[in-house]
Amino acid sequence: MKHKTVSSKLNTYTTYLLYRDQFTALAENVFVYENMPDSINIDYFNKILTEKGSIAFFFDEVLGKYFAFPYIHIGKLDYQNQPLKIQVLGENGYRRVLNQNEFVIIYDNNLHISLLSHIRQYAERYTNIVRTIDVNIYQQKTPRVWKVPQNKEKTFYDMLNSYDSFEDNIITYTDKANPFEDVQCESKPVTYVADKLIDAKRELWSEFMRFIGVADLSFNKKERNIRDEVLINQGGAVISRYSRYTPRIDAIKKINELFNLDIKVKYYDGTPSNDEKDDESNFVEGADSDVYTNDI
Repeated sequence: MKHKTVSSKLNTYTTYLLYRDQFTALAENVFVYENMPDSINIDYFNKILTEKGSIAFFFDEVLGKYFAFPYIHIGKLDYQNQPLKIQVLGENGYRRVLNQNEFVIIYDNNLHISLLSHIRQYAERYTNIVRTIDVNIYQQKTPRVWKVPQNKEKTFYDMLNSYDSFEDNIITYTDKANPFEDVQCESKPVTYVADKLIDAKRELWSEFMRFIGVADLSFNKKERNIRDEVLINQGGAVISRYSRYTPRIDAIKKINELFNLDIKVKYYDGTPSNDEKDDESNFVEGADSDVYTNDI
């Protein structure tokens, strides 16, 4: 019993790690950058932004390269609560103090916070649903609860084991009491709720997608959805999207002006686009301006 408990907890933890990594990867990789200097590792750049909430972009005159590293602020902040002086911290021990006109801070979102705790919370909730589905499906096996006199437990267990092992013949003894005497079997079928839990899982997935600013159409494929209804349902994703998109746009603009670069950033699907046009390419319109979700 103790072994099964440990195995179950380990399975739950590995499931949590699976979805934590998936959610983290999704949150990190919703942006694409153009004309980013080759010395900037985009994977590391996105990782620090998601985990720390911000990163410092600067130029090293000695090495002749641009870098983006985590940092700590030194001394006082300005009237907008921005650092006047920072120390950048490279993973290899690189340290350098920078003044206000030598760096640009890029924030992951308008709250200037790390998303890591939120991602972990979503991963934990998602894991709870998935593991409950697993247990509920497992419990659909025919349950057997036996009431057996304590002095006959060993005999009955051996016979039951032979039965479960598909033995052709099971032997009992006539000179002993009937091993099945005073034995009762109680069965209580477990209600199947996995289908409802799958719906809950889908809704939580959609909630997380909205949280990181990714449009997710989780409609029943048989439904016929009006285009305006689709737009309204994606309102939360649009707001979350601009919460992460706007600080990047502002920072990239400052970087381009300070270092004479031409870096661009946008979401992978192109919405919102850099030319500020309304991209409606994700919608398939019918003759009466309805949207069919199986066409999206």
